[in-house]
Amino acid sequence: MLLLDGCFVVEFIRERSGMCPEGDDKLISTVGCICNQILRDLLLLENQLPFFVLNKLHDMTKQVTESPFIYMVERTFLLAKLPKMNPTSSFQETGGNEKNIYHLLHVAHMPCHPSKMKTIISNPSMEEDKNSSKSLHGIHMAWHKVMPNATELSEAGVSFASVGNIFRSLDKDNDLGDTSLFDITFKNGLMTIPCFQIIDDTEVLRRNLIAYEQLSSGVHPKYLSDFAVFMDYFIDSEKDVSLLRMNGIIVNKIGDDTEVASFFNKISKGITVYSNF
Repeated sequence: MLLLDGCFVVEFIRERSGMCPEGDDKLISTVGCICNQILRDLLLLENQLPFFVLNKLHDMTKQVTESPFIYMVERTFLLAKLPKMNPTSSFQETGGNEKNIYHLLHVAHMPCHPSKMKTIISNPSMEEDKNSSKSLHGIHMAWHKVMPNATELSEAGVSFASVGNIFRSLDKDNDLGDTSLFDITFKNGLMTIPCFQIIDDTEVLRRNLIAYEQLSSGVHPKYLSDFAVFMDYFIDSEKDVSLLRMNGIIVNKIGDDTEVASFFNKISKGITVYSNF
């Protein structure tokens, strides 16, 4: 099964990245919404295959002119499916270091950090230290008292503005910039948040990236998990979503603002946050 699934994944990525030999028919049909469904399923945590297996299968079947497998993965997912969490985090650095890549979801998670990385002491044991972590449930009441939602902040005189955006589909003149989802700032009563959109696949993708963070001892800090908790307290109702949407921060492509509020209120359930949140 591993061999069969691996061959399918490699061939799908090869064809999606334009490496299908000229004159040859594609082996995998991507008519209509099938392609999007396959892209989504390949990033589900339960569907992950070891990256070294995929890389080996690609090496065994590639043509001389083909790019390294990691670049084909980038072209398939990062340039089309995923938000540019941090576009300056190129996978060129991993081109000769595929042994450190676990699976496709790991690749999708690599650029999930601020455009300007904080200096963090990397120590996986920190995540195992029970004294350094707090459950979301345990600190719920404390945060509720000190973290107002967007509407309350606005009524208190805080202004909101969007800065850049994290989706290439929203870029003007293909400006890739260096904006990350996590580049949120607050200064002189103005909170700036990168523009991001909510689409049908957002919840599935975000949940799987967060699940990968929560289950991985080597991922620290856990930026997506922290962002999910932050937005849960920042958005309480459709009024908060509407406020952010009118300020150009949220692009709602799933319909009613109530659905967006529900998304943010549910996605942080069960998340463990740490003392350096």
